[in-house]
Amino acid sequence: MRRGNTVGLVGRILDWFCGVLASLTLLGGTFESPFCYHKCVGVCPLCRPVLDRYRSEQENTMSREVLLQLLGVWKTYRMGEVEVPAMKPTDLEVYRGEILVILGPSGSGKSTLLNIMGGIDQPSGGQLLYEGKNLTGVSDNALTAYRRHHVGFIFQFFDLISNLTVSENVALGAEIAGRRPAFGAILDGLGLGGKEESFPAQLSGGEQQRVAIARALAKEPDLLLCDEPTGSLDYRTGIRVLHLLHMVSREMGKTVVIITHNTPIGAMADRVITMRDGFIDCMVANEKPVDPSLISW
Repeated sequence: MRRGNTVGLVGRILDWFCGVLASLTLLGGTFESPFCYHKCVGVCPLCRPVLDRYRSEQENTMSREVLLQLLGVWKTYRMGEVEVPAMKPTDLEVYRGEILVILGPSGSGKSTLLNIMGGIDQPSGGQLLYEGKNLTGVSDNALTAYRRHHVGFIFQFFDLISNLTVSENVALGAEIAGRRPAFGAILDGLGLGGKEESFPAQLSGGEQQRVAIARALAKEPDLLLCDEPTGSLDYRTGIRVLHLLHMVSREMGKTVVIITHNTPIGAMADRVITMRDGFIDCMVANEKPVDPSLISW
């Protein structure tokens, strides 16, 4: 038997045993033991390391479930007789529930990568897999279904329909995806209660961006793709929007991908990718992502 399997088995047994002891204590029992991890954290030098490793492995397994995968994906645009390479062969895994920030200057390939992730554009080569299903080379109808049911988009300039109210803009996103979420709860959660009948022109920039977020969430997507979501906002409003995206990931379990020129935003991410000249130049995992309130620029 491999050592990892042994640790897992012992960890499960100790976890169950400690839970029983804790339950006895919580039910009024008088049984106390140094093995009771739940009530005596750090007391037992024997079982604590095994339990820590077991629980860490369990958390990593759950948090590193692959939602989206790129395998050797590349993109070249043709302009007349000239071929313009936009993205070089790229491998990337995007995990369920994570916040992934993609940095890079203009022309580095950020938007091309986001468009391919969202099914807006097809790669010239390689494979794009969503939940293990290959989306490369599928029909336009299949890509439309992928965008409609699984992906929410948030753009820099909001892209709200000017002659529709807040509630109508949000409802439109849901209806396209065939969803019937509680619009009132979504709007209240984003601080838009009382604005349901307002038109976009009657809202501030921050309010319009929150409507765009509500519209994306109304589709109940697993993947939220954000293209410069704070790019046209002032600092305070930008931080509020980042707080909302942080909440969407941490409390709703959505995968949030943000592309931006704004380097400090990377501090709130689980991972930060820097792109340069059409390829991933570096990737960094944040051991302790910061709260958006601590970000400044």
